[in-house]
Amino acid sequence: MGLRERQKSLRRRAILDAAANLFVERGYDAAKTEQIAEKAEISIGTLYNYFQSKGEILLSLVTEESERILAANDGFSTLPEGAPAEVLGHLLGDYFAPKNVFLNKDLWRRGISLSFSDPSAPAAIAFRDIDRKLCQQVITLVSLLKEQGALPATVDAAKLGALLFNNANMLFFEFNRADAMTLEQLQQNVIEMTTAAVDMISPK
Repeated sequence: MGLRERQKSLRRRAILDAAANLFVERGYDAAKTEQIAEKAEISIGTLYNYFQSKGEILLSLVTEESERILAANDGFSTLPEGAPAEVLGHLLGDYFAPKNVFLNKDLWRRGISLSFSDPSAPAAIAFRDIDRKLCQQVITLVSLLKEQGALPATVDAAKLGALLFNNANMLFFEFNRADAMTLEQLQQNVIEMTTAAVDMISPK
């Protein structure tokens, strides 16, 4: 990477870091683009060279958080130890572990809303793409478990993986709708429903 590219990358990183801190500290509505630019030590014009709106910044942060979760669980060079229900429950539960989630519920709500309000926007496309990659990660683990004989040979790995991932996503949407639900409760719900579903098809 050349000097110019590094400078651009560092500036983009500064904008995202500044926005993340302001969004969490003050709330999305209260945080202004001018304040983000000031905290990032750039002009407002420079900020708009990188992001078209405050919404695009938030959606980029939401996508980035999902990318970190994907990277933290990526690569199954060896199959994790444990029963298949436990292994899959751990993977999906880890997506919602408090240690992996920086953004709060209100920011996730707004980010998801933005991804639907302008689905053709590059940030929205990137958000959907990382969602597909997370789903594929689950499918990959199901496939490995099937190859190792931990799951029946009749199991369709792609369908089971997608079903488990989509169920976790629905629980996440429920979490965002329910003000009283904590992240820890969401994580436990995901683990319990995942393990229950896999237990029903696992060899006894």
